[in-house]
Amino acid sequence: MQNSFAEKMLMLDEGFRSKPYYCTEGFATIGYGRKLSDIPKTPLPNIVTNKDDERKFMKERINEIIGRFIAHKLKAWNNCNIQQQAVLISMAYQIGVTGVLKFNKMWIALEVADFRKAADEMLDSKWAKQTPNRARRLANTMRVGMIDDYYLMQGNLL
Repeated sequence: MQNSFAEKMLMLDEGFRSKPYYCTEGFATIGYGRKLSDIPKTPLPNIVTNKDDERKFMKERINEIIGRFIAHKLKAWNNCNIQQQAVLISMAYQIGVTGVLKFNKMWIALEVADFRKAADEMLDSKWAKQTPNRARRLANTMRVGMIDDYYLMQGNLL
């Protein structure tokens, strides 16, 4: 169930840090955006990680996300190509599957393969206001069904 587009997109969007840090929402985080605590401003633990371990975690998380989307939104999921599925995975990696499932109008648009409307609904959200550049890139990928040029230039995704 792996999605290599999602993995490469996440590596670029999240970046890697071997030591804990606070994300923009104040959560203790490490590696490629792996949240260490669900409580903001929890003291940072004194730990170190490496890229190999964090990529393993990311792959496991991607597989979990895919399984949950297949279980909850199979028709919409199947209407998306692999790059558009990578967009949904990236969103869920950032805000959780539950958070993405709340994008009701986006899912309705995906059910009928209206990717332009789905992209518009992605951008009409608190998530898009919090991470506007990432949201714009992901919405563009959803809209056209091809990886945004940013990812192509930065990470050789093809």
